[in-house]
Amino acid sequence: MVHLTLIATFLRQRGGIERENEMLLNKLINDDEIEKITLISPVGFDQIKDEYLKNKKVEFLVKLNFRKIPTVIEIVNNSDICLITNVRPTAIPVHLFKSKRVKTVQVVHDIIPWLYPRFFPFISGLTYRTFKLLIKNKPDLYIVHSEHTKSDLVRYWGIDPKKIVKVCYGSFVKPVLPRENFGSKKILFVSTIEPRKGIDKLLDAFLIVKKEIPKAQLIIVGKVGWKAKHIFEKIHKFVDLKIGVDYLGYISDEDLMKLYSEVDVLVYPSVYEGFGVPPLEAMACGCPVAVSNVSSIPEVVGDAGVYFNPLDVNDIAGTLIRILKDDELKIEMSKRGIERAKMFNWDKCLDEFISVLKSLIKN
Repeated sequence: MVHLTLIATFLRQRGGIERENEMLLNKLINDDEIEKITLISPVGFDQIKDEYLKNKKVEFLVKLNFRKIPTVIEIVNNSDICLITNVRPTAIPVHLFKSKRVKTVQVVHDIIPWLYPRFFPFISGLTYRTFKLLIKNKPDLYIVHSEHTKSDLVRYWGIDPKKIVKVCYGSFVKPVLPRENFGSKKILFVSTIEPRKGIDKLLDAFLIVKKEIPKAQLIIVGKVGWKAKHIFEKIHKFVDLKIGVDYLGYISDEDLMKLYSEVDVLVYPSVYEGFGVPPLEAMACGCPVAVSNVSSIPEVVGDAGVYFNPLDVNDIAGTLIRILKDDELKIEMSKRGIERAKMFNWDKCLDEFISVLKSLIKN
């Protein structure tokens, strides 16, 4: 029987990482070979679902900070395996001081804070630089979600590719039937509001779209992230202009699925991603997707979407205009998107994830 320590973040307003953590924890709880789970998280109990707090299989250490590191090391050393679901400052002492007996698995969603530190708070860039300098060879195994991130780890950090396993994300949305209800002229953007997500250039592109298609609307969904003051001010400026831009903030899964089933296209202009969950969710709902042609995004979307250069405002605008004007294209994209989304099944992905953990313990 296995005692697993899980170092992970949980939030009520979930992003892709928090959703994966939650679904992974649920899967671990229901695995008969996992006897005990010690969950260590930087958040408080209020951010963790009651069903997990009441589960007898799970113990908790919340509001993780550096003062609690000695306790964390002790907990980790009393477990069989430690799974760390993101590169965070508190992960560094765990890797440095834990017992060699304990296997460690480090999830790396991407190394964007190392590649583009200007997009992130200083502490994030410093953490990744420290990780590369001192920690990169400490984990027994890395788990990534795309070949692109695996390639980044090998190319930039010199990680042995044999120590890296790719396990894809899935979508919480089960693929539906293809859509034919197009013509709303609504464009949807879904993501945390951050500099690298491309919302700045998307707003400029929307002005071009609006001139060509006066009925066009842009709906922006997502909580505010870091370094977003300028972008957030620009969003509200566009909203105040009353030219068809709406900002909804963070919304429920139910409301998000409703939007995916109503809008003409999801646009995803991110300049760098380790995976890219919103296009996958949209495709599962039969929503056409227009996405950046960079990093891991083509791995997710395949031939189901239409691509643009995220740094070229005219290319973004031209792509959206083309999709909005062509209903036959949207119908074909809906069909392709659903078939593409079927390739990313959450249960299968999580089974692979846990299989990797068990295999490491046995070996």
